[in-house]
Amino acid sequence: MTLSTLMMETTMKLSNLLLIIRNGPANARDWSEPLVTSGWEIVTIDFGRDAVASARQIQPRLIILEVAKSDAAFLSVLRKLKDTPDTRNIPVLIISGLSEMECIQLLDAGAAAFCALGALNSAVLTATIARVLRNQQQSLPSAHPILPNSSSTHPPQPPGADSGR
Repeated sequence: MTLSTLMMETTMKLSNLLLIIRNGPANARDWSEPLVTSGWEIVTIDFGRDAVASARQIQPRLIILEVAKSDAAFLSVLRKLKDTPDTRNIPVLIISGLSEMECIQLLDAGAAAFCALGALNSAVLTATIARVLRNQQQSLPSAHPILPNSSSTHPPQPPGADSGR
């Protein structure tokens, strides 16, 4: 889904909307497909000056910030997201191949969680998203379920896995 397509939607506050801010198209496609399969609506934008404005306009449930290389601009975007009243309560998940120290800086600046690119798979990503949203729900009461199309608060299972519930 493109940002322009989403802007035509009648409601911009979809409870299952994730915004992916990426710095390269290849990585975002690798892990966005299982999210769509799990029921998430995905809007993917390239990193740039419009990232904060896009987040303010579409009000996603969660922002995934892909940080593939060291760049102070990513820290600046994260700080702007957390300093802007319209976006400060939207959790930000960092997906990165950065050093431990750089990741700590992003977490200190307000990121809710971090996933290392090298260890990323659909199960880790969906479980991390569920944990971040569960933590947010506990601190900010909300009527939204943790997972799209579900009232469950259990972490999502990888596609094809039998949950046993």
